[in-house]
Amino acid sequence: MYEFIYTSVFTSEFGFNMILLSLGNIVIEVFLIIKTLFFSFLGFVFLVMLTYCILNDTKRKNVNREIIKLIKAIRGTG
Repeated sequence: MYEFIYTSVFTSEFGFNMILLSLGNIVIEVFLIIKTLFFSFLGFVFLVMLTYCILNDTKRKNVNREIIKLIKAIRGTG
């Protein structure tokens, strides 16, 4: 009689602990997925900003070249 009560309490407690462990693993997995997505999104934003800065810089250089050509044309030295 006592053995049956002890084993049933033990198995229910063991099952509850297993449920808690599996929930903990699910929470950790979700956290890792969110962390990975967040940092990949940050990397994507960084690449987009870097590309924009590079393209903007080349546009500015082209504009500067055009301004220099215009100034030379106005002076008559170009």
